[in-house]
Amino acid sequence: MRKALLIALGVLAAALAAGVTILLRARASRGEGVVSERVLETMTRDELYELAKEYEIPGRSKMKKPDLLDAVSRAERSG
Repeated sequence: MRKALLIALGVLAAALAAGVTILLRARASRGEGVVSERVLETMTRDELYELAKEYEIPGRSKMKKPDLLDAVSRAERSG
């Protein structure tokens, strides 16, 4: 019972995080605000890569997570 509850909570947390990421990304792409640095830090490398792709950041495919985080943060600030 406890194991099933923990799994369910984990799935719920992952779904919530994914939903928040999608919502913030959609708002940013419509110019309704930028994704905060704190939210960017919680994103996976793949999620940051997708944002970098949206910003057309050159060299993104070879970047590691910290590099993508920095590049996306700079792109967010420059609007």
